[in-house]
Amino acid sequence: MVKKDDRELLWLDLLKGFAIAWIVLNHATEAVLGGPLFGNPTADWPPLDARIAQAAPMGGEGVAAWIFDALRYAGWLGDHGVQLFVIASGFGLAWSLAQRGQQTVGSWRAFFWRRAVRLFPLWWGAHVAFIGLRVVTGTGTMPTEPAFWLSALGIRFLPSTYYYGSPAWWYIGLQLQLYLVFPLLWSLRRRLGAGGMLAAACAVGFGARALGWVFLEGYIDPWMRGAIAITRVPEFAFGVALATTLHADPARTRQRLRAPGTLVAAGVLYALGVAAGFTRGGMVVHTFLTGVALMPLSYRLFTGVGARLGFVTSGLRWAGRHSYGIFLVHHPACLLVLAPGLGLIGFVTLGAVAGVATVVGTVLLERAVAWVQRWLVDTRARRGWVATLVRAGALAGGGGALLVLCVGVAEWAVRRYDPQEVMGWGERPSLVADEAVGWKLRPGQTTRLRWESYDYEVQANSLGFPGPAPASDRTLGGVRVMVLGDAFTSAEGVDTARAWPRLLQPALAQALGRPVEVLNFAITGHGPNQYAAVAETFVPSLRPDVVVVAFFANDFEDTEIPLADFRAAIGFDRPDPTAGARRFLPLHLKAWLKSRVVEAARARLKGRLTARERFYSGAAWLDADASFYGAENRAAVRRQLERVDRAAEAVGAEVVIVSIPAPLQVCAVEALPYLPAGFEVSGLDVDAPQRNLARVMDGLGWPLLDLRVPLGAAEACPYQPANLHFTEATHAAVARWVAAHWPRSAGARTRQVGGPAEGR
Repeated sequence: MVKKDDRELLWLDLLKGFAIAWIVLNHATEAVLGGPLFGNPTADWPPLDARIAQAAPMGGEGVAAWIFDALRYAGWLGDHGVQLFVIASGFGLAWSLAQRGQQTVGSWRAFFWRRAVRLFPLWWGAHVAFIGLRVVTGTGTMPTEPAFWLSALGIRFLPSTYYYGSPAWWYIGLQLQLYLVFPLLWSLRRRLGAGGMLAAACAVGFGARALGWVFLEGYIDPWMRGAIAITRVPEFAFGVALATTLHADPARTRQRLRAPGTLVAAGVLYALGVAAGFTRGGMVVHTFLTGVALMPLSYRLFTGVGARLGFVTSGLRWAGRHSYGIFLVHHPACLLVLAPGLGLIGFVTLGAVAGVATVVGTVLLERAVAWVQRWLVDTRARRGWVATLVRAGALAGGGGALLVLCVGVAEWAVRRYDPQEVMGWGERPSLVADEAVGWKLRPGQTTRLRWESYDYEVQANSLGFPGPAPASDRTLGGVRVMVLGDAFTSAEGVDTARAWPRLLQPALAQALGRPVEVLNFAITGHGPNQYAAVAETFVPSLRPDVVVVAFFANDFEDTEIPLADFRAAIGFDRPDPTAGARRFLPLHLKAWLKSRVVEAARARLKGRLTARERFYSGAAWLDADASFYGAENRAAVRRQLERVDRAAEAVGAEVVIVSIPAPLQVCAVEALPYLPAGFEVSGLDVDAPQRNLARVMDGLGWPLLDLRVPLGAAEACPYQPANLHFTEATHAAVARWVAAHWPRSAGARTRQVGGPAEGR
């Protein structure tokens, strides 16, 4: 049997259910399409014309385009669900006291304790649960961070805590502050009446929002949202005033709320409120106008047809009663499942997946917290507080120790059998920053590297490049070759002695019938910018006869990446993950779970490749329309290669280009185990890298050796089965093929065996 008070407030549950669903839609939409500029001012808020232009329809033809635009607008307006929650919060508190006939809140201590008991258990439970989320995804909470404890106490207004854990949690800090404000508002209502109290709250709130624009520009986003409750007191006070008025004169108030004139006025007011969100001045009243306008519209809907929609009504009521748990759980679900660039079908499908994940997560969180609360209550009743705290501490300590043990074993297993790249590149221990060439190997050091299926040794000469140092004396009549390149040439995944430039030396000497010295100046991660720098730094002194540039598909993209970004990615400015306490952190486990579990699951749900799969297979560079194949990048690549040519020409050397294909250009999908079954290559442009390289080289007249020829004819896929680079057998095959197809002109001027080497 439904209680009378429950029947009277059914509309409030439905309103909260609608509000939380609207907020979830908002965050889902922003995960796919980004957030709206209107209603979200920041320190660098674009001009008004840009805000208006962003709100224009996306365009497109057909019903699907219209539906997608409608979802976009509905989602962007979902921020207004927060206004409904603020008003509903004030309404609920005031209605509860009015029903009991209380003119004051009574004991403030008792009032705050009741609110804390309702709010903090689930809040703390979410903080604990999100520790696991942090380990798996990198997003969540971690008790080693000061923000964790500040947030757990409800201190969310600081820049370090405002969006901590889950971006949506900023609202919980506001809610806690509004609880602190409520006794004052209730007291003002008794002295000034509901209207006077609301007027005073509006004067203070609007004034605070206006002052924020003047003095707090760098903090304007948190300020306008409600980092400090004073800026959202007007909506909260409206909820208090509405509950007081409805309780004092229910028949008349309901009639007014449902009147056609009120609904028309509310619609006009809502439109004005939305429009106000486009301007600085309008933001002073934006949240109040939209919230106030939505209340009569919502009341009419949820006391009318909205209360008689069968399973829809039941679903909204459930969501309303569990809105707090949904609010805590939903945002990470949206961010993990959804991603930019989804079409309508993907948005709807994966949005449903995020919704199911939210419901399941909410139920699990609520039940876990409820079980802990029941256990504490039962144990306290049987054994008292002291014994309860001791047992709780023992259980928490034992559980924590077991968790640490399990995580430690898992971390050991990952480090032992599948070590990851953590806090930078896997090659980082062998690298050092260099002012001349960006970065190179640590001079004179041999480093064993284990990461992402690799276990190999890198040997650096005294100059900081792979293999032995250049000979001090040139052999008369011999050919000196300098090879520039990246990880395919340095070489990644195999011992330095097995790199194809090292193996090229004896093969080429045999093919040419004279002495050959091949100098490997390739470094992992190097691109055209670094090739040019290496050539300009070392060609003048080493005076090679031939400069070979081993060009891989990603070199077009590497050209546009600033050196500082490369160094940051390598991790030169990050602490050593093998030193100090970091040796005991689950860094590899976290990286493994993120890559192999979370990102893989997201990609499968979206029908896409993971970033790792795109990188390993080369799919990332097989897009003819990719921005890095544009005219500007091609011109940049050509400029860098011309720098290499000028350095070579100054010593009479020739330039030869070796084009290295990506795995998907020469291997079948089935031969690349990391690709999902059924992956189709049909949407890729498998000739894009070489076609654009040919456009870059047009008119330069350099010999080009295209490795698609020998690698495509290989019996087995010539690339690592669990990574990107050549196998040891491939390095040997490449060396033999390059030697057999060595351009006749390359080094020809030194053919007189035993003759002078032109002054070298």
